[in-house]
Amino acid sequence: MNITLEKELKKRFGIQTRSSLAIPDNFDVQEYRLCLIQEHVFGEGGKETEIVFDRCVLDHTDFSSGVYKNSYIKSTEILSSNFLSSNFSGSKFEKVFFDRCRLSGASFGEAILVDVVVRNSKMNSALFRSSESKKVLFDECDLCDADFQGADLDTIIFKSCNLSRADFSQAKFNKVDIRGSRLNGTKFGPEQLKGLTIDQSQATYIALLSGVRIE
Repeated sequence: MNITLEKELKKRFGIQTRSSLAIPDNFDVQEYRLCLIQEHVFGEGGKETEIVFDRCVLDHTDFSSGVYKNSYIKSTEILSSNFLSSNFSGSKFEKVFFDRCRLSGASFGEAILVDVVVRNSKMNSALFRSSESKKVLFDECDLCDADFQGADLDTIIFKSCNLSRADFSQAKFNKVDIRGSRLNGTKFGPEQLKGLTIDQSQATYIALLSGVRIE
């Protein structure tokens, strides 16, 4: 039993936890509420699965290469878990906290993210096309080659992230803060620049994108 997680669950939700959770191997659409799930592999066998997590803690879980379209994850902490090349298109994430997760190549196309924190996670080549995000913090994340084309980004902070070659073409920006993040081949359109907050070290890069000559 992870004592820290157990105490946190008791503090937040007033529940007791078990060291392991029995999950049927053949589940199709399942709801998990007030659960601590540790070291479980989801989506085995390649079957598309719709999942609901409500007020859960997921610790060292594995969603890699699985298809979980239109899932719903609410008020949940996800710790040191693997989402490599998983598909959460059309899903909704509300008040979710990711920490030290692997989300490389994961698809969140047309997903909705509200009040989400992603911290210290690897998200290179993650797909957010046509997604909607509001009040989201990416903190020290590797978003190299991430695809945000056509995304709606409202009140978003990229704090000390790697945004090299990330593509924000045709995305809608409102209060997007990228201060402290690395820009190298990052794609912005002229219409997005007015919605950006940048720092001095990024000013030259942004100026060149807007067509300003610097001599």
